[in-house]
Amino acid sequence: VSTTPAGAGVLDESARRKLPIINTATLEGLGDAVYALAVQGHKVFSGLYGGDIQVWHMDRYVNLPSGSKPGFDCLKGHTAAVCALVITERVLVSASDDKTIIVWDLNTLRKRATMKGHKQRVRALAMHGSVLCSGGNDKSIRVWSLDTFTPVHTIEGKHGHDGWVRALAIHNGTHLVSGSRDKTVKVWNMANMMLLATFQAAADVYSVAVGTENVYGGCSDFKVRVWNLHTMQKSHVLLGHEGVVRALCLHNESGTLYSGAEDRKVKVWNLKSGECTTLFGHTKFLRCIVYDDISKTLYSAGDDAKIKMWEARAPKK
Repeated sequence: VSTTPAGAGVLDESARRKLPIINTATLEGLGDAVYALAVQGHKVFSGLYGGDIQVWHMDRYVNLPSGSKPGFDCLKGHTAAVCALVITERVLVSASDDKTIIVWDLNTLRKRATMKGHKQRVRALAMHGSVLCSGGNDKSIRVWSLDTFTPVHTIEGKHGHDGWVRALAIHNGTHLVSGSRDKTVKVWNMANMMLLATFQAAADVYSVAVGTENVYGGCSDFKVRVWNLHTMQKSHVLLGHEGVVRALCLHNESGTLYSGAEDRKVKVWNLKSGECTTLFGHTKFLRCIVYDDISKTLYSAGDDAKIKMWEARAPKK
């Protein structure tokens, strides 16, 4: 285990002009590939291929002796890979290859509810307020109430995707964006779940992100495609990855897009200047990226069973 004391760092435009982005800490030896990540305060949640969810208490590791293995809690409930995690101040929601969605109480770290309805593996989650959206290999998008833990809407068949739904993202509670194996990205009106636009990606879509201006799709042909949310037209393409782009994370305020791919690289795209920074360190391909706005830390993980933390800070002399 390699850990470095957490400190203030900012991964935004101004910081990148002055400070390099460095790997400040690494959690190693997780025992399994990491398929999903979520961060809440000092807690980092890792969803594993085997079905467990590890809970890492980062505030406990600051003075950990070198070579020591940090302790963690383990949430057991899924029987197959945990493919997606979303989090609020009160609950963690997990989706799995076992076709279920579990809601966990963050205070007790116990299961609050199990939601069933998908006929095949659940690949994606997105949440706004008490509304949860899920997508999976049954090609459907399902909308759930986290107040009652019940389904409220389903999009499938001729109105939905024609392939696995691999990715979901919500913008401001108004737009839902979905990415699919059918090589499209779709935009939905959250008020009535009506389809607003279908973007042709020309390749399988593995990840999506959405901001005030644009929709982003990470694709199997190594490209990140960009569409304008206002004109609903194709805008441009971000080139640089050399593997399937499996993870996207947008920090809207700073105009920064983070991407992770099968080329083992994390890329930091400055959407204002067009600059791109590449972060090296993972030894197998990336599956998930999360940016924590409070600690100003980027987390990345994947098949090398490691969670890496990145911050913009001056290197030690």
